[in-house]
Amino acid sequence: MEKLSSSPFAGRTCAARPRHGPPIWIKIVLLAIIVLSFSRARHGWPSWQRSASSTAPTDQRAENARFDWDSISSHTTLNYTSCYDKYQCAKLSLPMDYFNGTTDANISLAVIRLPAVVPVTDPESWGTRRLGCRVRSESWEADQGDC
Repeated sequence: MEKLSSSPFAGRTCAARPRHGPPIWIKIVLLAIIVLSFSRARHGWPSWQRSASSTAPTDQRAENARFDWDSISSHTTLNYTSCYDKYQCAKLSLPMDYFNGTTDANISLAVIRLPAVVPVTDPESWGTRRLGCRVRSESWEADQGDC
């Protein structure tokens, strides 16, 4: 007795179709290289070489690059002193656990600032007068007037 199959493809064999083109991983790598190339061409390649001015510092730059943090003492208020050429440095003494005053342990926090070139009294500067407005306001439109 002969077995009948309900499938119309019974008895037929399929040969594997040959692949055309490179594997998918090669396509992905090539696409990544193309995207990176366009991105780097637009923003520029990073320079791994140091400029001549940074490899051979002058005596003045070398002197300004050194600052002895031990030369200033830690205070509970910020007392700035000149450091690193155009910056101001201070050490602030803070309690180790600010919210729980059960311990007398303190830390010394180093603070560096770059003083503003524009005076805060200049109407074109945001200064301290406008900083509070920017923090308080909900949107840019609400920030256009004086506070």
